[in-house]
Amino acid sequence: MSLMEKLQEAKSDRNVVFTAVEQLTDPTEMKQFYQEYVAHLRQNGDSAEVRANPESVANSNIGYIVGYYDKETADRWMNTIPSVSHPIFGKNVFSVAPEDAFKAGQLAATEGTEKARQYIEGKK
Repeated sequence: MSLMEKLQEAKSDRNVVFTAVEQLTDPTEMKQFYQEYVAHLRQNGDSAEVRANPESVANSNIGYIVGYYDKETADRWMNTIPSVSHPIFGKNVFSVAPEDAFKAGQLAATEGTEKARQYIEGKK
């Protein structure tokens, strides 16, 4: 049984990436999960675009999810897997003011992630 399958089995009622972010701290296991997750997206992604570029989707998904956790957790994942970053805030998830994060969220919902990213870049 793969690491990803074990994590999914442990908490079958939630997204496996949340479980991985919460439970994995060993860099070797984190990299193994990433490789298995990319392979899963390549094989089972919900669109041709996801299946064609699973690394990009994995990087964004993991990057987005680590934004819900503390800086230590986010840094651990982003340092272990350098290609991982938040899809809007990049590597600086915790340097964004709450009001700017809220505005970026509104932009992402109405105009797309790229507009939200441009807004945050303009704030630096």
